[in-house]
Amino acid sequence: MTSPITIDGIGITLRTFTEADRAFVKDSWIRSAGSVVRNTQKPRFFEWFRPLVDQHVTLDLIRIACTDDDPNTIVGWSAVRNGVPIYAYTAREFRGFGLGKHLRGTP
Repeated sequence: MTSPITIDGIGITLRTFTEADRAFVKDSWIRSAGSVVRNTQKPRFFEWFRPLVDQHVTLDLIRIACTDDDPNTIVGWSAVRNGVPIYAYTAREFRGFGLGKHLRGTP
């Protein structure tokens, strides 16, 4: 684990995905993607999208960004398959500092 970036004095470490991260990654992926869908279409979207997220979390390489102080405090993550970025998520308070670039491996 390395500390590639400091945001507002908080050291951020990139680490590998563990099973303990699965629920957070799935929930944040579904919620963030669902935020762009109209309310009237959300039930159908979630019904269609949940199995896709399950598949991606199982098959993709997931990289986790967490605080140096606590590896369980996730501030972002990325999903990559065969070297191609599929999706990335950054917690709202950590957006705009380049964390997504680090998660994609292009700081």
